[in-house]
Amino acid sequence: QPGKIPSTLQPMAATPTTTCQDIYLTCVNGLHQPSGSPTKVPTSALTTQPGFSLSLTGTATFSNVAATRRRLLDSNTSLVQGMESVLEAIGCNADPAIQTCSVTIKKVNGVDVSAGMTLRRRHLQGTTLLVEYEFLIEALCSGGCDDGTSVQTVANQVYTSLTGELKYAIDNGDFADALKATSLEVSTLLAAATVTGDFSAVDVPLLSLISDWFPDWSGDSYTCLNDLDRAPFYMKVNTDYFEDSLDACCKRYFPWAYSECTGDSGTVPDRYFPNWDGNECMQVDDLLPEYMRNNPDQWLVTTIESCCKRYFAWSYSECLAESSGVAITGSLDWYVQGEVCKQDCAEDGGTCGGFAQPWNQLYISASECCSQRLPHIASSLCEARSTNSAVVGSQKWFVDWSINKCVKDCGDEAQDPSCGGIANPWNIVYSSANLCCEERLWFIERSQCTKS
Repeated sequence: QPGKIPSTLQPMAATPTTTCQDIYLTCVNGLHQPSGSPTKVPTSALTTQPGFSLSLTGTATFSNVAATRRRLLDSNTSLVQGMESVLEAIGCNADPAIQTCSVTIKKVNGVDVSAGMTLRRRHLQGTTLLVEYEFLIEALCSGGCDDGTSVQTVANQVYTSLTGELKYAIDNGDFADALKATSLEVSTLLAAATVTGDFSAVDVPLLSLISDWFPDWSGDSYTCLNDLDRAPFYMKVNTDYFEDSLDACCKRYFPWAYSECTGDSGTVPDRYFPNWDGNECMQVDDLLPEYMRNNPDQWLVTTIESCCKRYFAWSYSECLAESSGVAITGSLDWYVQGEVCKQDCAEDGGTCGGFAQPWNQLYISASECCSQRLPHIASSLCEARSTNSAVVGSQKWFVDWSINKCVKDCGDEAQDPSCGGIANPWNIVYSSANLCCEERLWFIERSQCTKS
């Protein structure tokens, strides 16, 4: 059964005393007076055992409050300080797992008194005061705080003990009597008041962070820790600083020193990196430069192909061959190289023009390559040059305006004096010399119209 409230907080005797031993109250002229700011000292001797933080919020409702405007103003500070002192006296010693404990009155009838606001008569809801408070507790884990289950078990134990003591004191009237004993103003305000209480569930704000990692910015450690006892207070209240793994923490806070941050626990992904000395991509090994090891996400890629394309695009195929150690045959498709089309294969002095680069557009035939990429060159000429074959031409006729004669579309004048070279794409060709002369050179004598 919960113990009674400490005797020093019981209603004062009718005859004033001259000494007070209560650490929560001071004695002035034999009357109990608030001691000022709430006690923030540990409730027991400090220990090196592992611990964790938790908070518990609750409300106390005072009905039938004798609150005139003057009484409310006079008792404002005394009520807040008295409530904090009494709640600490009852709750902070409720369980041996409580290492340090403090109480803050958050609101009275919705007014944030923790920020220094003053209660006014208009803040009353009839004759009722609703006081909201919060316990902030550091609790011990006698069996260790290595997992969430053990922490939650201790938190539940503290919650049961503390709320049990508060409920017992409220129900039997000890809480109201002790609060009236803190000051004459509060005693007058609550002379005929009754009290009820309510409690929220226990909150362990860092329970999910027991195995999480945070950056250690002390000195030049360049590492992350998962020991919550060493986490700064501002990180504990803003859990955005935490990551769920050492790797994630190092990548976020120390990407320039990733390897140093992860230490022996860090593993560099099994990927590929550029070897600047050999224009090749290599799998991660001892040759990986430290600056790449410290920032793997920036430098490492998953495949040889993506590595060569990213770092050696100007010699992509050669990079593939060097990196894989396998002879690259190429696609044998065609791409433009100057004024001819060449095949995608190792340069051999013939139709192969070397391996195509990633930016080269490939075509399945020399004819398609010529027509799509070199339309200003006669198709037959482009194909012949690209395939290193004889230029045949269409054997049709077109006008050579430089000599005002119709000539044949062929390239070997030695074999056929009528040849005028390969027709250009813009030349209009005719199936016979007569037709060419009649259509284009009708003003010249027929005997003078052709070259031969």
